[in-house]
Amino acid sequence: MKPIIYVDGYNLFYGCLKNSPYKWLDLYKLFAQQILYAQDPLAKLYPSYIQIIKGSYSLERARLPLFRNPPDKNQSVEVWKLEEKETDVNIALTSYRDVVRGAAEVVVFVSNDTDLTPALAAIREDFGEKLKIGVIIPVRKGDSGRPANARLSLYADWTRKYITPEELLAAQLPSLIPTGKKPINKPGYW
Repeated sequence: MKPIIYVDGYNLFYGCLKNSPYKWLDLYKLFAQQILYAQDPLAKLYPSYIQIIKGSYSLERARLPLFRNPPDKNQSVEVWKLEEKETDVNIALTSYRDVVRGAAEVVVFVSNDTDLTPALAAIREDFGEKLKIGVIIPVRKGDSGRPANARLSLYADWTRKYITPEELLAAQLPSLIPTGKKPINKPGYW
């Protein structure tokens, strides 16, 4: 079966990688060799077909309340507010177009974002059971801070509700990556 995996990098970072030693992550190793293989050993993902679909981010000034209990709306502070923009829209449109073009027999979404629900619903409604849909919720196993989004699973043939630390560890890039020029070193603080 021909799979395509759509990774919401923002969700993956905040669900699995932030405050962890696993940021030097090889996405192909993690999803093709670890998780996807465990779900469907016949599915073959090829590293030469990896495509980055970029969203964008905005950095804006905002006023937010100071942390107080109880909250006091009169006490606020100016902060920088980073927000991702268009990632979910780009994933939704690209995945739907890939399915229409027959590029995949299996589509897998790595996200916990409810904004992808309409795309999964449309793919399921328009293509039925001839296409398999998988959902991987990017949270570390045992992390109760970010519950899995049940709405995404409504349209999926299977859902994986976590990624284990062992899978993240097994999917790390080498500390030194050779290139045609200067090698790329894993940052020390990662």
